[in-house]
Amino acid sequence: MPAYTDGEKSWWTSPELSDSGAHALSSAVTLPMAAEQLAAHYAILRARPAASLLDSELLLILELVKGDLSLIDFLPGWVQVLVAPLIPTAIAAVAGYRAEHEPRPDLPMSQR
Repeated sequence: MPAYTDGEKSWWTSPELSDSGAHALSSAVTLPMAAEQLAAHYAILRARPAASLLDSELLLILELVKGDLSLIDFLPGWVQVLVAPLIPTAIAAVAGYRAEHEPRPDLPMSQR
């Protein structure tokens, strides 16, 4: 779970969902408070089964990598060249999979 700081305050995306169903942004103004909250959020993540993490956190992970390609620097250069252009495609695929779909009301029942 990556956390960011500007030298004074820290912020990160919480593993808990807000009332709207999106991931909440957590923050702290002191390092001890940030460490305490991050430890609690880490415990929440550790308690979840891996399959649920892949479903709920995959989109967040892909967005983080898209925003900071240095996160894939550990890969060999030729692999980075192949992986980097696939990240937006993977985001679209995961978002499309997770989106709730309803049949178009303008189509007859036989075409829905």
